[in-house]
Amino acid sequence: MPTLRPIKPTERSAQREHLEQALANGDVTIGQAIKTIRRDWMGIPQKRMAEIAGISVGTLSSIERDSGNVTVANINRVLRVFGGYLNIRLK
Repeated sequence: MPTLRPIKPTERSAQREHLEQALANGDVTIGQAIKTIRRDWMGIPQKRMAEIAGISVGTLSSIERDSGNVTVANINRVLRVFGGYLNIRLK
């Protein structure tokens, strides 16, 4: 796991806004975003994240790789750990 350094709330807010914009633009996938938050922002190993979210490590791995038959319910289980949820906006 990478060594996490303390960051200021304003920096975290800027990171979150950047990630949200990248998701909205299609520059990153939901799986890539979840992996970034889990690994780089929170420093949580996959096994621990899966335990907290109540899903298997294989399911979390599939979500992060954007592969397999992933359900919205499982994505939301992971996002709830971060205090988030899946939101679809139609234009």
